[in-house]
Amino acid sequence: MGDSLLCTRMPWVPLLLWPLGRLPYSVAHWVWLGLRIAAVIAFIWIWPHNPSWITAMAVSWFLPVMAALGTGQDAICILFWLGVWQRLEPKRPFLSGLAIALCTAKFHLFLLLPVYLIANRKWRVIGGASTGIAALLALSFLANGWTWPMDYLRVLSNPIVHTGQSHMYSLHGLLSLPFTGELAVSVVVALLAIWGIWKLRPAYGLAIALSGGLLLSYHAYLMDCVVLLPGALLMFGRNQSAGGSLE
Repeated sequence: MGDSLLCTRMPWVPLLLWPLGRLPYSVAHWVWLGLRIAAVIAFIWIWPHNPSWITAMAVSWFLPVMAALGTGQDAICILFWLGVWQRLEPKRPFLSGLAIALCTAKFHLFLLLPVYLIANRKWRVIGGASTGIAALLALSFLANGWTWPMDYLRVLSNPIVHTGQSHMYSLHGLLSLPFTGELAVSVVVALLAIWGIWKLRPAYGLAIALSGGLLLSYHAYLMDCVVLLPGALLMFGRNQSAGGSLE
C-alpha cells in the first residue's frame, strides 16, 4: 500500500472527518454512506432552479452520482455544497460564500469559479468564500503545522496519486498529449471559457465555469463529474426556476 494511501485533501478535510475515523470501520462505513445519501437527498430538496421532481430524475439518471456513492467518494458532498450555495445566495450571499469555501475539498475542479464570481460582481459571495477559505486554511495549519503546504505539494506531485490517466475526464486524460501540447490546449480552453463566462448570461456562465473547471482540473475521474450536474440542470430548466436568482 504505502504511497497509494496518501491523503490528497488539505488537512482541514481529515480534521473535520476525525470523529468518523474514531469509529469501528464497519460502523464508519455505514455512517459515511448514510451521510452521502442524505447529501444527495438534501441537494434534491434545496436546489432552487428546477422543480424537485426534475432534480430527482436527473440525479437518479446521472452516472457520476451513482459512481461517487458506490466508491465512497466525497464528491457527493461537493454537490451538496453547490446546492447550498445556490439556495442561499439570493438572500444570504455571505453565507452562500461559506458553502463555496467547503468546495475547496476538491479545489482543482473549480479553477474558473472565481472568474464567474468576479464577472457577475458577486462581491458578498466572494467575501464569504474568502472568509471561509481563510478559516479552513487556519484549521489546516492548526492540524498539521506550518510545513503542511510543502508536504501537501509533495503529495500532489507524487505520480502515484494520478494513476489511470486514460480514465480521467479532464483534458489531461482525454487528450494524452505531451506537456507542451496539453498546456497549449488548456490555455485555449481557459480563454474560451473565460470569454463565455464574461459575455453570456449568469446561468450559462456558471455552467461553463463548472464544466471548464473539470476539463482544466488535470486530476478528475468519473465521480468528479458530479460538478456537471448543476450546470446541466440550469440548462434544462432555466426558465422554471423555483426560487433561484440566475437569469
